[in-house]
Parts: sequence; structure tokens; C-alpha cells
Amino acid sequence: MVEWVDDIDGSAASETVTFTIDGSRYEIDLSEKNAAKLRDVMSGWIEASRRSTHRRSRASVPKHDSSESTEARKWAIDNGFDVGPRGRLRSEVLDAYRSRSD
Repeated sequence: MVEWVDDIDGSAASETVTFTIDGSRYEIDLSEKNAAKLRDVMSGWIEASRRSTHRRSRASVPKHDSSESTEARKWAIDNGFDVGPRGRLRSEVLDAYRSRSD
């Protein structure tokens, strides 16, 4: 038998409350009494705020043009970097190429 326990006081939990703040999502198992307390404490803040439909976007990969990749690959090989004949160059290789002194 599994017991569902309130994360605050150890009593029997009746629900999981989910909330998000500063971009982090949290869950807490609470009894009916403690869930009501949390909602009561938050009610003023919720009333003063607006609902968000924020959706996380995937981090974009910085793009570079293919001529830079070709030149960077040649430079990296000439300068002892371990790079393959094709494929994406590691960021440290591109950083070194871009900060080189000609």
C-alpha cells in the first residue's frame, strides 16, 4: 500500500499542487487544508497578475555561413585541431578560428 503524504506536515495528502515561478516549475503534495492555505496566501498575487501562455522555445543554434566553415576547417587542420572532413565544427574550434591573429 502506498501512502500519499503532505510535504509540509506529513498528514495524508489529497492533491498535488503545481506552480511556476521565475521559470522553474514546482510540484508539492498537500492535504486539502494545506492546499487551501497555499491558495489563500497566493490569491492576492494571482489577482494582481495576468495569466501567461508562455511556451518554452528550443534554444537556437547560432548559424554561420558555409564559407566560414570551410575556411575554419582548413585553418583547424593546419593548426593541429582534430576535425573531421565534414560535419559541424565544435564551438571551441570556431571560437579559436574567429579569435586567431592573422
